[in-house]
Amino acid sequence: MYGVQDPQTVVYVDGLNLVFRSHFALRGLVDKFQRSTAVYHGFLTALLRLQKSYPGACLTITWEGVATRSGEQQMPTWRKNLYSQYK
Repeated sequence: MYGVQDPQTVVYVDGLNLVFRSHFALRGLVDKFQRSTAVYHGFLTALLRLQKSYPGACLTITWEGVATRSGEQQMPTWRKNLYSQYK
């Protein structure tokens, strides 16, 4: 693995949650065309902080869920399969 000096430490990041939090926590960050940059800034800043907090660890970003078009039924996630009353 490239850059991993401590193979026993693995940090898992819930990517979708981090994107969601970044979008709503950093409202008002826009570029010169008034496009929101909050998600990019928040997501990358959080990853850089984790990298500094856990130097040499393996940083892993996980994504859960299936994107669907409006009106389509979403496939259940592994959490829903494990516990039917999950959200």
